[in-house]
Amino acid sequence: MAGVFPSVARGLHCIYRVNRGGKSLALACIAKPALPVKSSVSIETPKLRTTLRGHEGIVNAATFSSNGRLLITSGSALPVQGRRGKTGETLIWDIENESLAATLGWHRQAVLCAAVSLDGETLATGSRDQTVAIWSIGRGLWDTVVGVCEQSLHGHQGAVTTLAFSPDGGLLATGDDQAIRLWDTTQWRQVATLAAAEQATSQLAFSPDGRFLAAAWRSRVPAVIWDVASREEAFKLRLRSEECVESRGLAFSPDGRKLAVLGADDVRVWDVSTCQVLTEFAAKGTEALAYSPQIDCLATGGWDAVTHAAIRLWDAGTGMERAHLQGHNLPVTAVAFAPSGKMLASVGRDALVNLWEF
Repeated sequence: MAGVFPSVARGLHCIYRVNRGGKSLALACIAKPALPVKSSVSIETPKLRTTLRGHEGIVNAATFSSNGRLLITSGSALPVQGRRGKTGETLIWDIENESLAATLGWHRQAVLCAAVSLDGETLATGSRDQTVAIWSIGRGLWDTVVGVCEQSLHGHQGAVTTLAFSPDGGLLATGDDQAIRLWDTTQWRQVATLAAAEQATSQLAFSPDGRFLAAAWRSRVPAVIWDVASREEAFKLRLRSEECVESRGLAFSPDGRKLAVLGADDVRVWDVSTCQVLTEFAAKGTEALAYSPQIDCLATGGWDAVTHAAIRLWDAGTGMERAHLQGHNLPVTAVAFAPSGKMLASVGRDALVNLWEF
């Protein structure tokens, strides 16, 4: 059963579907942008702490361990003699010593994404070779130094472009250009499949409370949010029914009330409860997005041919740019905040890994 109901947000309507339990889930939320609100967020300009060198090719992903002691970066290595194409590699960095602790090379092709469970026990990596590798990193660095893949997940029909652990660690979501798959992490078996768009999933993100799973695609379709418990599509985020824009990334705010969506030329910050656009600002040449875990601050990464700024920091409440950072020779492909919010990592096509300290 479906219907259209007015929302408390002005200029907004949502199309709802009522499931068997009688709960209304919004299928599409169409909103008019709201004026930016004033914000008192203080955003410092970070300094370049160090540049880590060790990758041989493009670095596609970066993520910190839950305790902030390790940085995991993934990409492609140079071709091995006698083998066609580039293999995948994941490097584990010891932040305190600013040194390479381990190299993981199980994937046959470039590694496109990586994620660490909130308890810090498990690392997952996804690759162009259509597989997901599971690594144990909870018993210190010994397991990662040994570099043994403890589990591999198969079933994707395309390159695994994104993955995310649920906050309680019970689920791992993985995405390709065909579907989004949910895996039970206790037995590493697939428990659900969610339909994806026509082109590769660009990013997945669980809300901090684990209730929602958000997805964005590099195709002209809206970002979608699922209700994790019911596996039902909760709502789609778009401004007008006739507008569908490319989405390159997304990230929840620390409190889970906002969702930032990176489009081809801009960033929109949505109120998840009302589907209202709270802030919208231009961000041309941007490929990556991250939300600070501590304050209402966004980091974007990409390339600006005029200023050569690869990274920008934004006040998520006002859309005001607070800092731009130069430290890469080629476009930035991923940015990641440390759990403390006091450090930012950036990686790019120049094979560099930069650590910025606030």
